[in-house]
Amino acid sequence: MLGSLLCYQFELNLRMSKSKDTKPELLIQEQLRKWNIQFECHARDLPGTPDLVLREDKIAILIHGCFWHQHGNCLMPRDISKMDSNWQQKFIKSGFYDLNIMLKLSNLGWEALILWECEINRSVYGQAERIVRARYLNSLRLDSLL
Repeated sequence: MLGSLLCYQFELNLRMSKSKDTKPELLIQEQLRKWNIQFECHARDLPGTPDLVLREDKIAILIHGCFWHQHGNCLMPRDISKMDSNWQQKFIKSGFYDLNIMLKLSNLGWEALILWECEINRSVYGQAERIVRARYLNSLRLDSLL
């Protein structure tokens, strides 16, 4: 009885979790605004509807929650081995979906940059700095083509 109650509560929590305007997204947006970096949110015309897009630089930013996207280097506690096989299958499908989105963006000439929830929580500034570095490297690549 207790096990099924906990499973029900877990599923309810997941259903209630937001997919847009999450705390990590808002933190990154705030830092980019401080640096006057223009971005667009939730670009539906791109594969996977990236959380943030820098169109001029062709950078798509995907902000992943560590639990749902199964961040392998994360220190946040999670133990999916105790979940039933349906949940394990959902995580596997999610991983393949993420990979597919990265490939599609790359094939369209976009750089896909993944920012993880735990890394944003650890250092918003550091993760926003990754975006700035990606912009700089893209500008060097474009200059070399001219």
